[in-house]
Amino acid sequence: MKLYDISIEAEQIEAELSETYGELTPEMEARISEFIAASKDKVEAAAAVVRSLEADAGIVQTESERMRERAAGLQRGADRLKELILQVVDRAFDGKLKTPRFTIWGQNAAKKLVVDLVPGTDVYRLAATEPWAFRTKDPELNLQAIKDAVKTGTPIPEGIHVEEGEATRFLRIK
Repeated sequence: MKLYDISIEAEQIEAELSETYGELTPEMEARISEFIAASKDKVEAAAAVVRSLEADAGIVQTESERMRERAAGLQRGADRLKELILQVVDRAFDGKLKTPRFTIWGQNAAKKLVVDLVPGTDVYRLAATEPWAFRTKDPELNLQAIKDAVKTGTPIPEGIHVEEGEATRFLRIK
């Protein structure tokens, strides 16, 4: 095998690895092992392939980060535009607008309910006296039961802090 044949075979191996995104099939692995075991020059050619693949991986990683940043920027732009549209729809069209292509309206999300233990509360004693507010043997707040209690007006035990946040308004486009 001549020296230029080594580089041709190394290029073929690199091309196959690129096509399979670096995944080695047992057949490819056997072929590569046989190739590099033949001589010092072939090991050197394989090392060159490794460097080339690492460089390509770096380029792809950089491009991936750039695309992620671009996607985030586009999403921020879309979100800001939706905020502006919502303001106009609420102010000028009483919260709803129908066009030939879209129905656009503002909608309120459910209010957020933040539930947590008051600092210094003995969770085990509270779980023993108010078992409905906990889910497991190791006391863990049962958020759904507490939310249901808030809805129905059931008193919340001392030691559990419940805070109701404002509902957020968002734009719907259908």
